[in-house]
Amino acid sequence: MSGARRWRMVGIIGGLLGCAGLLGAVILAGGGASGGSSDATDEVSPGADLDFRPSDADHRKMAALVAGLSPERPHFSEDEARHKPNAKLFTYLAATSEERRVVAASLRAISAAYSSRSSLKETPDADLDRVLLKHLASDDPALVLQALDAARIPLMMESPSPALTDAFVRMAAPDHPPARRHAAIEALHLLPPRARPPQVIDALVTTTEAAEAHLASAALLALEQSEPSLLSSAARQRIGARIADLTNHSDPGVRGRALGLLAKFDGLVAPAERVELLRAALEAEEPYVRAAAADTAGRIGATEVIPRLLALTEDLAVARYDLTGWTNLGGEPGRLLHAVPGRQLVAEAALHALATLSRGELVLAMSGPRQSPEEIRINAERARAWSLARAAD
Repeated sequence: MSGARRWRMVGIIGGLLGCAGLLGAVILAGGGASGGSSDATDEVSPGADLDFRPSDADHRKMAALVAGLSPERPHFSEDEARHKPNAKLFTYLAATSEERRVVAASLRAISAAYSSRSSLKETPDADLDRVLLKHLASDDPALVLQALDAARIPLMMESPSPALTDAFVRMAAPDHPPARRHAAIEALHLLPPRARPPQVIDALVTTTEAAEAHLASAALLALEQSEPSLLSSAARQRIGARIADLTNHSDPGVRGRALGLLAKFDGLVAPAERVELLRAALEAEEPYVRAAAADTAGRIGATEVIPRLLALTEDLAVARYDLTGWTNLGGEPGRLLHAVPGRQLVAEAALHALATLSRGELVLAMSGPRQSPEEIRINAERARAWSLARAAD
């Protein structure tokens, strides 16, 4: 009886995350009585498969925390959530409580109770991994989302959680529904750029091949923000073989972000092909794609496209694109914003690219982080004058 009651196997993901092989078998304790009792020993099972073993004082504190919850106050107070000694108590409650309201409140508090850097909060540990893995396997969408939110903390550590990393790699696999795959890519994107193991890079590369534009775009952004040295020769070859398709994708967000890979990773395609891909993108109908191409031209030193960049210095179109028409893990309409950092208009992207290509000869007039319409006009004149002087040399 004790073995059957005390241990619960959280295996192949069911319900919302229900796909074979996502997290594998994660063993966590169950037990404990349900109901509204304020007695901590009734609320939780002291036999949880956690390293943390609460003291009598901890049990009294958990009882007080749970007693403070109500339909009108379904969350622990901010002060309690941020109180460092409570962090392990919230983890214990999330692992062992059979009351959904307690689990939900505990997962929410975990997001505030732990930190990947601050000494004022608890540091993520194996117990936290076990609890998050358990609730990522839940068939309750709200609990999954709260576990995802809490997972950002151990993922953003200098040495991220291997267990959670591998769980999200599996969730990103093509045999999972798009909403789960997108949530997994977003989670993997939280990993520090220099702490992304080969299986993460491979998962991102594979996701660039997804038919769903929002998946490919999210993976491209995560790849571009990964450390270049982590990209294996095999991964480079896979991306290089697809870069032409990606820069000609039906979705402008995918096209623009694929151009960013040309700037981030050397040798994906031959230099001549790279310039031709840029030329085509600089003529694109969508302002975001034109701006992304201009930015890439400056980053890779593509002096061959200077004439087209000069033409874009008068392009005042807003350089942003919203990718919609998909649904996120919470069942809500999804939205991915695409923009060139620091470049609101296509003209700004073109002018900054020209300034970079001039190697300091073209100095832009800027009174702030963004150029005013008058500054854009002045800078466009300066760019043309610089180009004429360059041609005369």
